[in-house]
This record gives sequence, structure tokens and C-alpha cells, in this order.
Amino acid sequence: MAIEAIAWLATVALLAGVIQSTVGFGFGIVFLALAGLLVDVKMASMVSAFVSVVLNGKLLLNLHRHINWLRLRPILLSVIIATPFGVLFLQRISSDWFNLFLGLLIIWALKQQFFPSQAETQPNNALVGIPMGLVSGLFAGAYNTGGPPLVVYVQSQGLERLEKVASLQLLLLVGSLVRVEELWRQEALLPGLLWPIVICCVGTIIGSAIGLRLLNHISDVWFKRIMGGMLLAMAIYYMGQWLLS
Repeated sequence: MAIEAIAWLATVALLAGVIQSTVGFGFGIVFLALAGLLVDVKMASMVSAFVSVVLNGKLLLNLHRHINWLRLRPILLSVIIATPFGVLFLQRISSDWFNLFLGLLIIWALKQQFFPSQAETQPNNALVGIPMGLVSGLFAGAYNTGGPPLVVYVQSQGLERLEKVASLQLLLLVGSLVRVEELWRQEALLPGLLWPIVICCVGTIIGSAIGLRLLNHISDVWFKRIMGGMLLAMAIYYMGQWLLS
């Protein structure tokens, strides 16, 4: 891989690390969208899977005290079950309907973000968590972009700011670990991944340190605005991809 491409991957990893550490999600989507401008998307997706394990693990060490285990049981099990099927099947089908469905899911999460009173009318955590976990596992297995369905779930549960971020790190870490294991087991990994992974890990660790500092200093109001802006940007991106296809 050319030096310019590796430098670009490291820069993207740093930026994506800042974003995920600040709002709790977004690494996979930001990394894949920007890295794919210079690097093969399949290669970028595999690098992202390994770097996500490092990033989610680091953030989880800092925030594990805020995990609400009772709320996460149904969705955690669903993610574990569905991710291997994402590795097996979802990479082999068109991404058009994936983009549409993910865009609609993010719009739903946006609606919950700015109209929190509606969260009280949502079903219990099992009825929301199981389908969202299955969808997240499929997307994580195929594209390492399982975050939006998880955001939809945590938004529906009325969690506090740090509980949201910590819960997302645990769920994303589980999905990333299962995906890496399945890629390895199925011998689907591309050659030449070592140095891009190492350099991107360094970049994302630096980015996560910046993001955690921001997380500890921003107010709940600004956290809500930043998360809403991220969700809006992702909704526009995925709906745009669907329309262009």
C-alpha cells in the first residue's frame, strides 16, 4: 500500500476516533466513507474491523462503570448471533436496500433524539433489542457499520449520556470481535493488512483521547446537538447513496 494511502487511513482513523469517543458511535461509517476515497472499500472495511476492537476496548475500559447490563442483555445476545451471518451472506447482496433501510433507521433515531417523550411509548427492551441487535449484527458482519441500529435501541431506553456511550462501546466491541473471528475463520482476510492496522490503531488511540476529553467537558445539551448532527449527516449520506443507486 502506498505511503499516501496509509497516511490518509491514519488521518481518517484519528478523526473517526474523535467522533466515536465524543458521541459513542460513528467510527465504522466515517472510516469506511472517507477511507474508501483512496483505498479499496473491502480493504478499508477489514482494517476498520480490527481498529474498532482496539477503539471500543479502550473506551470501554474508561466507561465500563456506566454500563446498564439489565438493558443490554437481549440486544447483546442478538448481536452475537447475527454477526456471523452478516459475514457469510450480506456481503454477497446489493447494498441498495441496505442503504435505504439504514437511512430510515437513522431518521427514526433522530426522531427519538429530539422528541424524547416518545421513548416512553416504546415497547420493552426485549421487543426493541432483539430486532435491532439482529439488524446491527448483520450490518456489522458485512460492513462493520452496525452502530445505527444500536443507537436506535439506546435512544429508546432513556439512558443517561455516559450510559449511552458506554453501552454502545460494549455492543460495538462484541460485534467487532465476532466479525474479526469470522473473517479469520473463513480465511476472508486480504493480504497486506498489518501495517495499515497498526498505523490506524495509533491514529484512533490519539483521536479517542481527544474525544474523551471533549465528552467530559461538553454539556448534555451540546451532547444531544452533536449526536443529532451526526445522525442527520449519516441519514443524508445513506439516503443519498440509495437515491444515487
